[in-house]
Amino acid sequence: MSPAIYAQEQAPKLLSEAAQCLISKTFLKANALSLGYLVDKKSWPGEEVLYVVSYTSASRTRGYVFTIFLKMQKDSLVFDIQNNAKFVRLNTSGKGE
Repeated sequence: MSPAIYAQEQAPKLLSEAAQCLISKTFLKANALSLGYLVDKKSWPGEEVLYVVSYTSASRTRGYVFTIFLKMQKDSLVFDIQNNAKFVRLNTSGKGE
């Protein structure tokens, strides 16, 4: 995943547009966001998939991940939100960090 995006850094255009889409669909709130992303062109043959991670803890151990299929329609990029999940990263003792 990419480093978290903070207010003082310029987010990549694709991530900014995806975040705006997730906010407009009320998956995310438009307050200070800590985001990461990954573009996947291999897992789904013929598809381009964007995974957006929204961290809800400063330690990046909790948050949400969204699966967004990217499609071009005419001259516009369409964000097709297919999946969302909440996650908690466990430490070696099996407890959330």
